[in-house]
Amino acid sequence: MKYVQRLFTALGILALTALAAAFLVMDFSADTEHSLSAYPNAQWRGGPDGGAYFEITQEQLPYFHVQIRHENGDLWKEGWFRLNAATKEKALSSIIGYDGGGALSLHQNAELFPQRPLQKASELEKP
Repeated sequence: MKYVQRLFTALGILALTALAAAFLVMDFSADTEHSLSAYPNAQWRGGPDGGAYFEITQEQLPYFHVQIRHENGDLWKEGWFRLNAATKEKALSSIIGYDGGGALSLHQNAELFPQRPLQKASELEKP
């Protein structure tokens, strides 16, 4: 019985030592600020494992043209998306991310078009 107690005590001390070592190795520093000097209006969306820069270059309400760039600034994808937002700043703030393909992740999903679709006659009428 005495040996079992000593074994569990040693295992407990070993586990606490491993936990303390793991805590000391962890990095709690603030995340680095992401910016592209060539594209000052591009905003970073992502985390420590990666992400992308987004910049809305044109707006023709309710359509917005977005350029998606890699971390090094190279163009990844560009296209138009439709969103009921009053300004391009609001449209840009609604972008969550992009995983590739033809879908842009927003607070609500939107399809990415290579060209701006033609508006329907009902959209051209003023309320």
